[in-house]
Amino acid sequence: MIIPAKKLIVVALRDREEEVLRRLGELGVIQLKEPSEKDLLRLTMEEEARLRELEKLYGRLMEIWRALKLGAFEPSKGLSSLETGKLRPSFIGFSLEEDSRLRSTRELYEKFMKLKEALSPEPAKHEEDVEMDLDEVEKIINQVHARYNTLSAKLGEIEELKRRLEEAGELINMLEKAGVREFPKDVRRSIGLPRDIYEAKAVIEEKGRELDERRRLIEKEIQELREDFRSKAGAISRFLYIRLRLDEALLKTMKSETLRVIQGWVPEDRVKSVGEALESLREEFDGKLLYEFRDPSPDEDVPTTLRNPGAFKMFETLVRQYGWPGHRESDPTIISGILWTIMFGLMFPDLGHGIVIAILGVLFSRFLKKSILGLNLRRLGELMIGLGIASAIFGALIGEFFLIEIQPLLPTLRAGWLEDPAGVVWLIKTAVFFGIAQILLALSISVRNHLRDGKLVEAILGEKGVAGILLLLGLALTAFNFLGITVIPGVLEFPELRMKVLTSWPFFVLVVGLVMLLVKPFFTREEKVMGVGLVLETFISLLANMFSYMRIAGFAIVHAALAMAVLRLMQVNPLMGIGVGLIFLNLFALTIEFLVCMIQALRLLYYEFMTKFYQGTGTPHTPWKL
Repeated sequence: MIIPAKKLIVVALRDREEEVLRRLGELGVIQLKEPSEKDLLRLTMEEEARLRELEKLYGRLMEIWRALKLGAFEPSKGLSSLETGKLRPSFIGFSLEEDSRLRSTRELYEKFMKLKEALSPEPAKHEEDVEMDLDEVEKIINQVHARYNTLSAKLGEIEELKRRLEEAGELINMLEKAGVREFPKDVRRSIGLPRDIYEAKAVIEEKGRELDERRRLIEKEIQELREDFRSKAGAISRFLYIRLRLDEALLKTMKSETLRVIQGWVPEDRVKSVGEALESLREEFDGKLLYEFRDPSPDEDVPTTLRNPGAFKMFETLVRQYGWPGHRESDPTIISGILWTIMFGLMFPDLGHGIVIAILGVLFSRFLKKSILGLNLRRLGELMIGLGIASAIFGALIGEFFLIEIQPLLPTLRAGWLEDPAGVVWLIKTAVFFGIAQILLALSISVRNHLRDGKLVEAILGEKGVAGILLLLGLALTAFNFLGITVIPGVLEFPELRMKVLTSWPFFVLVVGLVMLLVKPFFTREEKVMGVGLVLETFISLLANMFSYMRIAGFAIVHAALAMAVLRLMQVNPLMGIGVGLIFLNLFALTIEFLVCMIQALRLLYYEFMTKFYQGTGTPHTPWKL
């Protein structure tokens, strides 16, 4: 089911704007709407109209005052500002929020994250929970950043001195091994050590100990800085996260000198709860808060939410792959999921394979939570459960178990039905009947959508309207009467009329559908030749769609042919029958054939079914949360 959204408009004073945004973020059901120039213009015009009304009331008030008191009227400061026009700019000078504050907050957040990575990669066990403001947080981060950089620079100097002392020590060792007891004069001056190498060695060792002590003290300071920072890092992180979210939200609002206007989308089923929360907030503000829920205008892109029963929620994945439904469309989730599952079961009928697929689906959905190559295995597992059940049911009906032919449950079939031409014809007819029923369902949903949108001409004369339904019914029934088809024995049978079909009622239904398509351009003011092209295109399209469903029977016949191949191999050579037949062909069926049937069922669902009524050009509702 599609839940459309209502437009929420909230007007608050600038000094209470963040409290309002925080409350909206805590509700977690409102998608903030970014204002456009059109919104600015419309809001300004509305506020100007309200101020004009207020000025008229003020004028009436002065007249009444003078009439009653017969004296000079001394208005209050607030009313006089209306008369002088000083109030107008502060209320109706709306503009978009600038992103300078957001940029500075992001820079501060990035500086904090670098410090956190260097000083506190793991949070403290007992963090301080303190109230902070932006100035305090900025001061703490800058102080810690400067102190850490100073200490890091000192450590760097010490490391450089240590490196130089180590090089001098290596030089002394080399001279000592060579039997030299004194430094050359030029070398002694360059490194600043005593003349005697033994004295120099002692000096190096002493300086090394001094450097180690200095490094220990600096590392102690860094550790103290780390502990102090770690105790505040959690609170600072939470504060900056909320600050960033608020600054991002403010960019999607409009402001004047005194007011803040917040717009958003609320699912219709949450309007009541949001209204109660805003009413409570208005009481806290002593009435200084205005809000209103509106129906969206026709030109607005309204987000939608999908709400389906738990058993069918997994099929929302199929719908999202095609496109998100718009707020005026019908939700195809349930019917699409059912049809896709049935088509797969008809294409891949095998009791044993169906059980295996269902078990794999349970394992995938329960134990594989990660995605591989962008494929969500959990959702795929949920879909596989339904596919496996359908495959097992149709496998039992048709009589196949791991490519071994068993007695079908359908009374009209027998084991090895593929060798009986009547069984093959029955399967092809079933696929075509199923396809015709599915296309009729799609066209009926299209008629409903057109009527709901007020497109009466499209609903009646369109190729995806009543005209298309009559054309499809007339075409199918005329073909049935021409060939002589039995749909349900003893219930729905069509006699073989051959050319006499041109005088039967199904043919007249076909003609009526064609005429309706031909006259459509006269109502839509299109070129008349468009009617002829539309008739040809619709006729060919419907015919191709009906024949396209024959692939359902085709893949079922292929699966039965694999079972027949296994039987023949077992009869000729049991060893080959087991190795090539039962093992290899079953693995082939559970991998390649499974994927092909799943994709082909999806192709029929998207192209032959959903294109008749579904656009998928909507956007999902993404609530803003704190």
